[in-house]
Amino acid sequence: MKQHLSGSLLCVLIACFVARALFAIGTHAFHADDYWEYGKIARNLKQFGEYSFYSSAHGSLNEDFSVDEHKQPSAFMLPGYPLFLYPFLSIPDPTLQSACILCTQWLLATLCCWMLYQLCLQLFRWTDNARLIALIAASFYAASPDCVYAANSYTPTIFAHLSCVALAWMWISKSRPWQRYSVTFIATAVLISMRAEVLLFLAALTVLAWFGSQRALALTISLAVLSVLVPWAIRNSIVFSSPVLLSTTGGLNFYMGHNPDAILDRGDSALRYQINHLPNTSRLELQIDSIYKAKAWQTIRQEPARQAWLSVLKFFHLWIGNMGDPRARHPLALIPWLCSLILGFYGWWHLRKSSHPYNAPLYLWLAQYTFSSVLFFAIPRYQTMMKIAFLPLSAYGLYALYQHVIAARSSSR
Repeated sequence: MKQHLSGSLLCVLIACFVARALFAIGTHAFHADDYWEYGKIARNLKQFGEYSFYSSAHGSLNEDFSVDEHKQPSAFMLPGYPLFLYPFLSIPDPTLQSACILCTQWLLATLCCWMLYQLCLQLFRWTDNARLIALIAASFYAASPDCVYAANSYTPTIFAHLSCVALAWMWISKSRPWQRYSVTFIATAVLISMRAEVLLFLAALTVLAWFGSQRALALTISLAVLSVLVPWAIRNSIVFSSPVLLSTTGGLNFYMGHNPDAILDRGDSALRYQINHLPNTSRLELQIDSIYKAKAWQTIRQEPARQAWLSVLKFFHLWIGNMGDPRARHPLALIPWLCSLILGFYGWWHLRKSSHPYNAPLYLWLAQYTFSSVLFFAIPRYQTMMKIAFLPLSAYGLYALYQHVIAARSSSR
């Protein structure tokens, strides 16, 4: 049985890699060459040696890469993913460049699939079929269309998946202390270098570890966070002449979740005019951030009832899907997620009934993305990032349902 499952795991891992490669070939993902904001920052870093993004001149706010514009220092994105992209920019051919980036992400997704299997082995070791449940979870990750897409998007989603699974695994791992702390340190440092919203998650995890008799783990997480944020904050204080701990996108994200028009709206023509005519100085991003924050708070004060309702709607967008977004309502996205959601809650109910706890970091991961989405907004990518913490529950739910059907058939004979 163990040999059969080991062979099955190998097949799942191969399928995980191949599915992502086939998706890239079918959708021509290799032909992208801007890589969103991350790529623009990385190209400015490569070309000029400056971590920059915006410039403003002649009534126009420009974020496109250009050798002719004087870019201002940026903290628009945390440095992790732009630095990941940076070495690939030395490859002169754009198609080969993109192919190398994506191939690396496919490998990381396959590693995540294997780590998810290892996590579930530990998480469900009290059952008779932990290997089967772990294989189901790995298969879900390998085959989920949104997870396949995530490995072909030029975003840090795969790194978020890897870090979440690694931290959850090390939380309950029986491996040697130096292995636990090394993996925890790396996963934490990677995570906080790429996603600003995870600071709350890591803070809660540190507190939980400290008061849960895992003080060495709490110190490891704290040191990893400090090793990234302290140099970043010092750099920001120098270039902006003002402290910036994480990023300068907080105001924009807050406004996109709290504005007079629709969720994700970036402002009317008057607001865009105000921002486009800001002086092109080193404090450009700080000024943009302040304007968006002020406008968001103004909206909340003027229409508190509507904003409260939108918070409920954003919760729905995260946990079910935004039916106004064609990506979220696409059958290949919606149907697998709803099945996973039903199985996951069924698995959670069975865990509660059998008095077996779920993994604390995974609970915190789900809570963190729920809080962030209600505070800011939810897009399909955030659901995909959250989903990794739900897949073990979905796998256990499917296993529990199968056991229930088998038991019902046996009793009916």
